[in-house]
Amino acid sequence: MFSRGWCVLVVLLMVLDPTGRLWGVTPAAGRPNILFLFADDQRADTIGAWGNAHIRTPHLDGLVGRGFSFRGNYCFGGNSGAVCVPSRAMLMSGRTWFGLPHTLQGVTTFPEHLRRQGYETFATGKWHNGEASFLRSFERGRSIHFGGMDDHTRTAIQDLQADGKFTRRQPAPKFSSEQFADEVIDSLNTLPAIDPSWPMPPSPRRTIPAIRRRRGGSPIRTNVRLCRAITCRSTPSTTVS
Repeated sequence: MFSRGWCVLVVLLMVLDPTGRLWGVTPAAGRPNILFLFADDQRADTIGAWGNAHIRTPHLDGLVGRGFSFRGNYCFGGNSGAVCVPSRAMLMSGRTWFGLPHTLQGVTTFPEHLRRQGYETFATGKWHNGEASFLRSFERGRSIHFGGMDDHTRTAIQDLQADGKFTRRQPAPKFSSEQFADEVIDSLNTLPAIDPSWPMPPSPRRTIPAIRRRRGGSPIRTNVRLCRAITCRSTPSTTVS
């Protein structure tokens, strides 16, 4: 196990309490490690397991089948038709969009909090919330895109150097998703071997009853579903863009 936990944001952060208190379980000898994937402006109906018969998303379907799906959640506003900046800012801060600085100035972010708790934080991908907030949040970063929309075949990327400065922008040599995925894999390959007993999350089939018991038997909110690829399908969409 690691003596120091790590968090990889593929900006693609979700942060679990390093002590394990959020799940109500006794933490293991090492801290939990976190890999969080955050899709940018992905339509809610673009996951096959949720009923869209026109697309194939086998890896996302696998995550749906093994975990939770929150189907009644919405982005709380935006300043344009694109909601990438607002959704990322709200996720990083836990605050609603109105009154929240776009650059997260003066706001403690999830990865920033993890760093204070001794985590090593790494990110790759799009971060359209300013360089200053990125530097506070991550001690390592590669192939970072600080802009908005771009040509995915030549996405402008930068690396965070050991001296805390960014390299000059240059076009990515690969398609954006491939570039970011390879950076994650390379980063994970530099870490010590992971104990195979971790990081399997608590099974939803065991977690939900435990939550109900802690809540005195009250039901889980209706927007929380234990989704399986077969049992949680809805009416297929007729159009996709």
